[in-house]
Amino acid sequence: MSNIHKDVADNSRRLFLKAGVVTGATSLSAVALSACNPAMKDCPTTEVGEKGAKKWSWETVPAPIPESKIVKTIKSEIVVIGAGIAGLAAAARASELGGKVAVVEKHTDVRICGLMFGATNSKLMQKNNIKCDKEQVVVDWLKTCGDRPQEELVRLYVDRSPEVIDWLIEKAEGHGCPVHLYNGQYKGKNHFEHMGTHIFEYNFFPGQGINHAPGWMLKMQCEEAKDVDFYFENHVEQLLKKDGKIIGCVAKTKEGYVKYLGSKGVLLATGDISHDREMLECFAPVGLLPKKVIYPPKPLNTGDGHKMGFWVGAQPDLGDWPTMLHPLAYSWQQFGFIHVNTQGNRFMNEDTWIQAKSIKILTQPGNKDYAFTVFDSNWKEQLARTIPVGGGQFWDGMERNITQEWTPDLDVKRLENDIESGIAFKADTLEELADLIGVDKKIFSSTIKRYNELSDAGVDSDYGKNPIMLNSIKEGPFYATKHGPALLAVTGGLLVNNKIQVLDENHQPIPGLYAAGNVSGGRYGVDYPVTINGTSLMTATMWGYIASETMLNA
Repeated sequence: MSNIHKDVADNSRRLFLKAGVVTGATSLSAVALSACNPAMKDCPTTEVGEKGAKKWSWETVPAPIPESKIVKTIKSEIVVIGAGIAGLAAAARASELGGKVAVVEKHTDVRICGLMFGATNSKLMQKNNIKCDKEQVVVDWLKTCGDRPQEELVRLYVDRSPEVIDWLIEKAEGHGCPVHLYNGQYKGKNHFEHMGTHIFEYNFFPGQGINHAPGWMLKMQCEEAKDVDFYFENHVEQLLKKDGKIIGCVAKTKEGYVKYLGSKGVLLATGDISHDREMLECFAPVGLLPKKVIYPPKPLNTGDGHKMGFWVGAQPDLGDWPTMLHPLAYSWQQFGFIHVNTQGNRFMNEDTWIQAKSIKILTQPGNKDYAFTVFDSNWKEQLARTIPVGGGQFWDGMERNITQEWTPDLDVKRLENDIESGIAFKADTLEELADLIGVDKKIFSSTIKRYNELSDAGVDSDYGKNPIMLNSIKEGPFYATKHGPALLAVTGGLLVNNKIQVLDENHQPIPGLYAAGNVSGGRYGVDYPVTINGTSLMTATMWGYIASETMLNA
């Protein structure tokens, strides 16, 4: 792993040098290669290049597709590659501005993932007397991300997210779809999460995903627009570049190769790299540690747009790319009770946020992707005491909005279901519980004894946990939930400016090329932040929205 980390920056620079040679010599830049499917045993082999650095498969440029293989040419103003939330937002906004759009997608339908849209100071927030301190959001966002994000993009988010979320909510109201404000964010002192998370009614469109209403509403708007056309099962393999400008792309279809030309520009909205093990190894090695990649369908997020960008000289985020890791792999009930690893040892201050817990679990001895939360029969009363000063996703509920008081009812039901599913455990004694979760009885007994001593003393001299969170484990029955992180997305990619134009190695726009969603970079660093829960979906929507404005107003 250490060699992988060392190679990332060198790899980025090599991409620029090779891209400069190739795109200068041809009018057609070959970009996306066949990516590695994590479900397959064999990934593309790599060779050792200069100074022992790995040579990655995408560093070999595929030959331009000859004109003789093109069976059709489709002309539009904007070509959107990818029909996720970013691509749909771009197409919908362009249709409102009178633009003609071709949406090219390799899957059989649109692809929508995720739950939450985080924004600052929407009309809905104002209606409920909730105000977000935008400057503090910027400070907290940058601090969580190690000051690596492009600050202009963070400020673009805080300034324009109200406009774009109001745009989405107006569409929801037109369909009669309720929108709620989430109230389960972390409220402790160790990591502050701001209010501003918007949740569209779950299962509003039956069979279309638990919170995918925004994407389906945008799709319906595009289908009703006369100048937006969808082309599914079209796998874009190459970008077209002429006289220094990106003018279109070439896609492989069942009928043959189709050329798409966009007179105003091309938007990459192709998703992340989470289904390409080779790209994870290069850019986000921590993403290889979880055993589960949560977002179906596979294998779609194979970094196609990233590779295309590399071959036309795009500047990627440097360093390891931030990963979105949430405890979705097993039980969703992580809570703030004591966490023990698979050896039976406590390993952290549990009063923190979801990404911190996920990373800590993945770095424990034994190379497991899970740990256990342990509590006793008083857990409901203890949980009620911690929610107002802790909380956050997988501690508080994922559904609770500002009109709802917390109750244990949903957690009780989930715990029962998890026990039945074998990802939570119940025992009359701690010894029996140790057997059920497979940890050393002596170590586990010593760990719980020590935690009870700390709880009785009211001071966590081991990890500094808030005394309110110190809940003793003395009265049976005793419980443990098995929880661990899944990889949702890798949120690094091609750098863009505040007009969503893709930047080259000199941080100058590449004419005609734009990127939105998880193919775009510069938003985050180190870790995916939940400064406001749901910024990934929100910025994806925004970047698509703004990219269309840039292209059509140029």
